[in-house]
Amino acid sequence: MNTLLNLFLLMSFYFLAVTLHLALCDDVPSAEADMVITQSEPQHSTPDDFDF
Repeated sequence: MNTLLNLFLLMSFYFLAVTLHLALCDDVPSAEADMVITQSEPQHSTPDDFDF
């Protein structure tokens, strides 16, 4: 009976770890997309903006 309890706790902890890992990994692509957008913004600005 103690072995079943340990197995249940181990599987619960594993499920919690996988859930947290997937939750944290969902934030990474949006951050990378923001970085790609900000990296492409300076290409749209022209150097003539700084000529007075």
